[in-house]
Amino acid sequence: MAIKIRFLNQKFTLSEIWKLRLSFLKLLKPAKLINLAAICFSKIFKMKRVLGAPLILMVESSSRCDMACAMCPVILNKTNRPKGDMNLETFKKIIDEIGDGLFAIALWNYGEPLLNPEIFSMISYARRKSIITAISTNALSLNQEKIGRIFDSGLDFLIISFDGATKETYEKFRGEGNFDKVLSNLTLLMEMKKRQSRNKPFVDLQFIVMKENEHQIDDMRALAEKICVDKLSLKKFTYVGGEETWRFLPDKKKYLFGKYKGYKYKGSCLRVIDSSVVLWDGTIVPCCGDLSFKYKFGNVNSDGGFMNIWNNNKYVAFRKTVLKDVQALEICRSCPSKDYNADMFI
Repeated sequence: MAIKIRFLNQKFTLSEIWKLRLSFLKLLKPAKLINLAAICFSKIFKMKRVLGAPLILMVESSSRCDMACAMCPVILNKTNRPKGDMNLETFKKIIDEIGDGLFAIALWNYGEPLLNPEIFSMISYARRKSIITAISTNALSLNQEKIGRIFDSGLDFLIISFDGATKETYEKFRGEGNFDKVLSNLTLLMEMKKRQSRNKPFVDLQFIVMKENEHQIDDMRALAEKICVDKLSLKKFTYVGGEETWRFLPDKKKYLFGKYKGYKYKGSCLRVIDSSVVLWDGTIVPCCGDLSFKYKFGNVNSDGGFMNIWNNNKYVAFRKTVLKDVQALEICRSCPSKDYNADMFI
């Protein structure tokens, strides 16, 4: 069995770590290491007013999407909110302010990043601050031009969501007529990467294990090997909501997320100290688990910038509650990520 090392919320083999080495090495900057120390100190003492800036930032580059996937939290939750793309100036404002201390930036939330025409400029801009950049895409809009721009932007990590090894299974989740197109786009991506001898991005094919596709895990492994992606990730179905979600749960217990096995986290959530989320319009929320967007702490465009919001009264009060008792808030009680660091991937 290959040796694996845990990083963030999943495990990587030594060969996968080696492929990512150049991305990790750029984090060895004095400002980032100082910020890391400040965040670690804040976590040890569970500080409500955090020393330093977030280490990890999720930026919703777009809230629009070109798919309506059956298992999407937005679909299951019937979330209704304005759709739009983050503009480049807002993104630059965030990076200029806290980019020196940032380790990684995830350019998605509830939308398709490749629909934002400025996404490649965003990646390139973040690259100037030695930030690990990642996007998660359904790859439906991927084409030769966009692949070239991904390469040129210097993107570090690319997640491709792909939930079926066959057309019949895939389209139960991702919509009719999409399988052949997405598979063709993915194949083109890997062919171009090989032909141009590109080290980046690291391509992670992500497969959410559910009732109607759990029988295809071995087929997905074969497909991933055939296409020559850098990694295949088997992710558990993580949305915890109404009764309709139970139809997605796989039969085998080992594929179930902790909450569906009666797991109940007790304690505090430290993610409110080391990470944050900025929505497409500049609004700051605590995490991606607030599907109703109830907890809004301010807007980077109108409330004095990110750091002015990071430790304002609203954010501090929220941290105080979460750090004292994670079960005190409804979004935390229903959060699928209590065991985020150990249970999200198979």
